[in-house]
Amino acid sequence: MKKIALLSALLALIICIQAQQLIPSKKGKLFGFTDPSGNWVITPQYNAAKPFSSGFAAVELQDKSGYLYINEKGENSFGLTFGKAFPFEGPVARASDPEKGYGIINTSGKWNIAPQGFVNELKIAEGFIAAADPYGSYGYMDLNGQWVIKPEYSMTTPFSNGMGAVKKDGKWGFLDPSGTLMIPCQFEEIRYFSEDLAAAKQNGKWGYINKSGQWIIQAKYDVAEKFSDGMAVVGYGNYVVNPEVKRGYIDKTGKEVIPINYYICRDFVNGLAGVCAAPGAAYGLIDKTGKLVLPPSYNEIFEFDKETGLAMYRHKGKAGYIDRNGKEIIPAKYQAVYGFVNGLCLVTNSSYVMFYIDLKGKEYIFE
Repeated sequence: MKKIALLSALLALIICIQAQQLIPSKKGKLFGFTDPSGNWVITPQYNAAKPFSSGFAAVELQDKSGYLYINEKGENSFGLTFGKAFPFEGPVARASDPEKGYGIINTSGKWNIAPQGFVNELKIAEGFIAAADPYGSYGYMDLNGQWVIKPEYSMTTPFSNGMGAVKKDGKWGFLDPSGTLMIPCQFEEIRYFSEDLAAAKQNGKWGYINKSGQWIIQAKYDVAEKFSDGMAVVGYGNYVVNPEVKRGYIDKTGKEVIPINYYICRDFVNGLAGVCAAPGAAYGLIDKTGKLVLPPSYNEIFEFDKETGLAMYRHKGKAGYIDRNGKEIIPAKYQAVYGFVNGLCLVTNSSYVMFYIDLKGKEYIFE
């Protein structure tokens, strides 16, 4: 029995690996799937396709009438057509019924949470789903659709860092996974917890609180972003009404470690951040000491991705990706790029054709 179980597990692993090697590829106006060498495994027949995850891929029918989940053989896995379908996140995926709204489906094709009028996408975070009941009150469900934190709030946000933000009577607070309101609803606005601190707004100014609701960094800024790499962007002025906008970085003690004299600052990721000194100026890269490690070179630089080590950049109106040295790994030649997932990125070229590229910039589009 142990040998049979081992062989079954090995076979499942092989199937999973094979499925993950299939790449959404485009020929003409239709998507299919190729292997990494460009050989067609599932012929082009879909209007849109998303990468495989957990052995399934979401594809849009050619007539745009709905989505299916297919397996690595191109078979309709569940015999269902969905209004929308998202990639699997482990054992479950978000999907919608054309008439009944969003739900959560499992790898057996059964609804963990049946569509029942949910209008949002039921985003999953830390095992919880922020959702509203039919009366418009918000709470949290588990992955089986049970209300584990009853809907009694006017708004909720996905859990982050073990805390969920909730709004009641016009004010925001935070609760823990048990539903205990750890921080009473008292703030005008909040950001989600990151690195055990959250930005909160009181009396028109932003500061940072800990998970006990204590002010760790007093509210004195016009803007405050989440902590990343031990640093957070803070600053003064509003881009809409005040041209004298200034941004910089503080550490978790509130010390301004990089002076507040930039116009735009991106989050630090793996020790680097993109910055822009003035409106219309080029972006460069700085390290956590504020040293310029890449001179201003591009129209825009976004945050680095922790998994790929690449950052999206824009130059002369086109988008591509650079590495930590500022080297162009994928030249800026695309109208838009939509971020890497499992080593693949959906892009749009200058002819507004959408297709996928890999981390080396190889294009999966065939004539």
